[in-house]
Amino acid sequence: ILRQDKPQLEDNAVEAVAKFCRDLQILDLSKSFKLTDRSLYAVALGCRDLTKLNISGCSAFSDNALAYLASLCRKLKILNLCGCVKAVSDTALQV
Repeated sequence: ILRQDKPQLEDNAVEAVAKFCRDLQILDLSKSFKLTDRSLYAVALGCRDLTKLNISGCSAFSDNALAYLASLCRKLKILNLCGCVKAVSDTALQV
């Protein structure tokens, strides 16, 4: 669980976690408002065994990053997108 209120988690921290914690199955990044697509790309590349990802409240992600995550993290069963209204469109949900 890396949920942050203050100070805010940044992309470089998520990139390090994804690089060195490749066996992660559950990751909670909720309320990390500073995270961008870089974080999702890193998680998709480094944590392919994820079964649960919580990015609720994160609104800086694009459809492309979510689609990339879905294409690489094939074991992902639970994806919490609550409050991600700016980041999630119908296209991302279809992927």
